[in-house]
Amino acid sequence: MNSKIVILFIATTTLLSCNNSDDATDKTSVIDSSISTSAKVSPDTTKTSSSPDTIVALRYYNDGNLKKKAQDYKGAIADFTKAIDINPRYSSAYNNRGSTKGMLSDFKSALSDFTKAVEYDSTNVDAFFNRGLVRAKLNDIKGAYQDFNRAIALNPNAGNYYSKRGIARSMLKDQKGACDDFSKGAQLGNAEATDYKKKFCK
Repeated sequence: MNSKIVILFIATTTLLSCNNSDDATDKTSVIDSSISTSAKVSPDTTKTSSSPDTIVALRYYNDGNLKKKAQDYKGAIADFTKAIDINPRYSSAYNNRGSTKGMLSDFKSALSDFTKAVEYDSTNVDAFFNRGLVRAKLNDIKGAYQDFNRAIALNPNAGNYYSKRGIARSMLKDQKGACDDFSKGAQLGNAEATDYKKKFCK
């Protein structure tokens, strides 16, 4: 079971989430999928939401989302970087820049961005989940498992979080825990978890 799941994890860690709304729903955002723009600004920003700088940062953030949707990844990264330059505590901009870097397989730099995102907003569930995916890509399975734990603690109703944690658990030789997670993910309606449960759990 373990060797098959390792392959599956490598194949499925090209899934990254973008901060698109204030609530985290049970959806896995494929990194090249459509992104709806949002007016979300990191809650621990040092600037007020009505300040001119914050408005400019938000404009760059939204432009970055639009460019990412159009698959202009370098342009998106440039815009997210401008938003961060204006507001260095912009958690969502770090997260979305990291997920865009993931599109270009720049995983180490993406990891740094996700770490900044959770540093500035410890409730940024997408950033914890994304950092887990990137850590798995970089073969830090224990770190990935810990980040999936944090994501689940923040949003216990996301079936895809349980699916990915289940894969990490399997790679850490915790087969019972893996199947428990696949079962929970399947119960929450996640197709990937349902498939893994059927294939790997009795």
